[in-house]
Amino acid sequence: MADDGIIAEDDPRIEAGYATLRGYWDAIGPSDSDVITYLVNPQFMGAPEWPNTRQAYRVVRPEGSLIIASDGLSDPFVGTDITDQQGFGCEVYIEAPELAGADFDTLRESWAFELIEMLAQNVANAGGLSARIDRYGILSMELPLEDALPPEWATPDGTIGCLINAPVAGRPARVEGMPFGRLDIYCVKLLTPEQTASLVSGGLEARDKLVEQLLRTPGGHISSLKVLSSAAPDDAQPISWRDLVESVCPDCKFADGATEASIAALEAEFGITIPAELWSLLRESDGIGDAYHDGIRPVDRIRTINQEMRGTEGFADLYASFDAMIIFGELGGGDLAFFPISPEGRIVSDAVYIWDHETDERLPYADSLRAFVEKWYGQDLEDEEAWEYDEGTATESHQTPESEAPSNTSPGRSAQWLSGILGKIFGK
Repeated sequence: MADDGIIAEDDPRIEAGYATLRGYWDAIGPSDSDVITYLVNPQFMGAPEWPNTRQAYRVVRPEGSLIIASDGLSDPFVGTDITDQQGFGCEVYIEAPELAGADFDTLRESWAFELIEMLAQNVANAGGLSARIDRYGILSMELPLEDALPPEWATPDGTIGCLINAPVAGRPARVEGMPFGRLDIYCVKLLTPEQTASLVSGGLEARDKLVEQLLRTPGGHISSLKVLSSAAPDDAQPISWRDLVESVCPDCKFADGATEASIAALEAEFGITIPAELWSLLRESDGIGDAYHDGIRPVDRIRTINQEMRGTEGFADLYASFDAMIIFGELGGGDLAFFPISPEGRIVSDAVYIWDHETDERLPYADSLRAFVEKWYGQDLEDEEAWEYDEGTATESHQTPESEAPSNTSPGRSAQWLSGILGKIFGK
């Protein structure tokens, strides 16, 4: 440490601050040894300056989830006598369980990284957000990221909305014990266009209502592209699975929604992407049961039944392989409901199939999960004819043309520095 009060590069307080921040993230999950950074510092290409030049992003992997966090906004102002500020006083992060298990290159090109990168540059351009956060508690912002996310996420103005300092149950929003001052950790929540429009028009009242809703929802701070992909095609409104099931099965039993982290862990274990309809149903109710059997199972049972059917000794001698399916329902008497999957883990059809435990046949049952729910829960379970399935083609011969296969490719990044990164804060 320099004697003249200037913060030197070898000031021991700098490393002490790094260690304290690492401890904060370690309590949430292990961090990758490598950070996401640049061959050429963005500030030399017109991007805003960060406190100590260093611009990087940390990858943290809580169980079944993934966090990308800025790493450098809170660096001290080395070479200055500003000893009462921990850089810009904050770091920002986004949590996206659907990226759990993704490798470095995938994350570097992901929509979540592009969002948090642009948000971090806006924070740097503003010199921090502490004053605004102190005044409003939670901020809303629109970012010019139209090309980074699927088109349905863009507002009419071509922007992407987000919530800054979204509440996270059980996770502190401030790092205590930093050597140069206050350090807040702001969670960033991706907003749908409808949520963004509501905040723009409704202001503080609409924002407080949204925050209250997030606090009531398990994992409400989490960001996911699946929120919109689970919308009903006819009216573009989210399916109310509870209303649908109760309309055909008033006595059915519901549960609290599964967390996005638990669904992401299931996907990672079997190397699949859960269909959007099943994802949204599980988020609303972790399984749905009726008077006789569970029907659609909770996440933990979906895991175990697939493990059992794939791994039980002797099954290979009795049945065809169960590797080409992801089972999600137990229908009484040993029959199972499933989606067919490809060897790469891709769902090859939105149709629901039934495995007949007596014949080992895999038969089509419904064109979609919604149709399955209406058909299965709406039937008279005491009527033996209701238990008969349609004749059809076995799963192994059902293929989806490659041209119809869903794409998981993230759009490439564009060089949008200062001329294109500036968002606008709203919803005050």
